[in-house]
Amino acid sequence: MSKLIQPLTNDDYHAHKALGSSNLKDILKNPYAFSQGIRKEQTPAMIMGSAIHCMILEPHLFDQDYAVSPQYDGRTKEGKAIKEAFEAKSIGKTVLRAEDHELAKNCADSILQSKAKIFFQNGVAEKPFFSEIDGISVKCKPDYYIEEMGLVVDVKKCADASPDGFQKAAANFGYYLSASLYLDVLQSLGHKAEKFLFVCVEDKAPFMVAVYEYDIMSLEFGRAEYKRAFDIFRRIDEYSEPIYKDTMNSEQIIQTITVPSYVTYKNNASY
Repeated sequence: MSKLIQPLTNDDYHAHKALGSSNLKDILKNPYAFSQGIRKEQTPAMIMGSAIHCMILEPHLFDQDYAVSPQYDGRTKEGKAIKEAFEAKSIGKTVLRAEDHELAKNCADSILQSKAKIFFQNGVAEKPFFSEIDGISVKCKPDYYIEEMGLVVDVKKCADASPDGFQKAAANFGYYLSASLYLDVLQSLGHKAEKFLFVCVEDKAPFMVAVYEYDIMSLEFGRAEYKRAFDIFRRIDEYSEPIYKDTMNSEQIIQTITVPSYVTYKNNASY
């Protein structure tokens, strides 16, 4: 019986064989890399994003999971002692530079001091859900979920949180797939899930905040995309060599490309 599982560490969640939205996007991007177990390494931007999430969603866990590096001169005896003491007490924690900690705090405070703070009340944070859709084991871990309202909330740190800026980033990162999958996983388990919100904050002053949701057409596209990933996953053995193939027909290695519309538009091309 599919159910909500808690508690579960972040590592345990990611190690679980069920497919999450990141797995499905990896499959769509490069089935071969996925089949070989090649995953994206955590970047400084991802670490910063996780710190912001913790400050907003689980502030009581921040000191347990993160350590802020003190200022010291590693060339001096005193500095070396400070470094040694810090490293000893921060074993197993994610270390943040003081300036990165300050930046993460500014981002978190900007959200929590804005009207968007109402979307982080009376719900649960970072709880994993596991289910099955179309015979495929799937999972999701909403940043924040308010079942009474049927509301899923996703926190995003971004360079540009304006409507135009975030819309471009959301398209590039396939956020439409994530939104559709999260809602469908929760609904498949009998939970109320009607709306998916992105609460965004810019990573530079004045740390502007914005709240967005996808329209129905975008969610339908996201659903079609994760199901397209399902189909590739069922045929993953067909992508066992390092060559890009058509994802609809793995026998096809010659693929047709076109000049992007934004290029022709920018150059006022006519043909």
